[in-house]
Order: sequence, then C-alpha cells, then structure tokens
Amino acid sequence: MINFVISQFFLKHIKILQLIPIFVLSICLEQALSSDLPPYGKISFPFGATIEVDLAISPKDQKSGLSGVKNEKFATNRGLLFIYKKMGPRVFWMPNTYFNLDIIFLDDKFKVVDIERNMPAHPGLKQPPAITTTKQVNAQFVLEMKASSPIASKIGKGMQLKWISSHPLESYLPEETKSDTHLLK
Repeated sequence: MINFVISQFFLKHIKILQLIPIFVLSICLEQALSSDLPPYGKISFPFGATIEVDLAISPKDQKSGLSGVKNEKFATNRGLLFIYKKMGPRVFWMPNTYFNLDIIFLDDKFKVVDIERNMPAHPGLKQPPAITTTKQVNAQFVLEMKASSPIASKIGKGMQLKWISSHPLESYLPEETKSDTHLLK
C-alpha cells in the first residue's frame, strides 16, 4: 500500500515536471512574437541619399555599438542608430573599433545638432594610446557612420533627417534605462 501511494505521488509530480518546459517555451514564444518591430530602418537625407541603419535600443546593444565590427563587415552606406527615450547628454568613445567614425548627434525632431568627424578607431581596449571620446552633446538619437562614407561627409549641422521605415520612430523608443551613455568607463 505504501509503495502504491509513493508511486502515485511521483507519477503526479513527474507529469507536472513534464509540463514546465512546455510552459517556459510558450512564454518565450509569446515574448518573441510580441515585438514585430524590425531591428533596422532607413534614414533619408535632404540631398537625396538614403541609408539603412541597424538599431541600438537596448542597453546591451548601446554598450557594444560598433565595437568589434571589422571594416569589411560594415558598408560605407550603412549606419548604426542609437535610440534613447528622451533628450539627454550623450558621450561616445571608440574602444575596440576597426574603422574611423563620424558620430552624428540628433535632437528629438531628428535634426542634426552636432557632429564629431573622423573619430579615430582604437582596435582593442588597452591604453595608451588614449581611446578617443566625443564631447558631451545633448541629443536623443545618435547616428554612427564610417568616416570614409561619401554620404556621411555631406551631413551638416542643422540638417533635418527623415525616418522612412514602415514603423514610426516613436515605436522604437526604449523603456527607461539605467544609463544613457555609450560604453563609458
């Protein structure tokens, strides 16, 4: 009798344990399907050019940025757009980068408020030489492009850029984050 009670107890709990992976998988699938936003977009410029941009929205993506990306893996007509919830002071630095960058700071209306040109690459994390850091700029969006890009060289302060993707830029605004700086020490 005792063996029967013990075996019934284990059978009941084994069935419950078999349901746990199914429950976890359904939660993961629901979270994956809940965001239908693509991880990229397009930006057009008043001089007629358009580029595709990857998006850095999460703190993890913003921290890594283009660090570790080899020169041949990032086209001159491509960009990385950092999206922050609101305007604020932004400072970027260049550790573990393999090509020089133009860093374009944009306000909440997608207007260029400042540009740091030809920021020197710094393959690795060790200093010296010193890892280059931008000045602090008040911005909501930051666009990184190769300094060698003919498109980047035409971007000027005061220029109004346009988001032209199927989802509005506001739909990408992140939740509150602990830090809105890019990979600072």
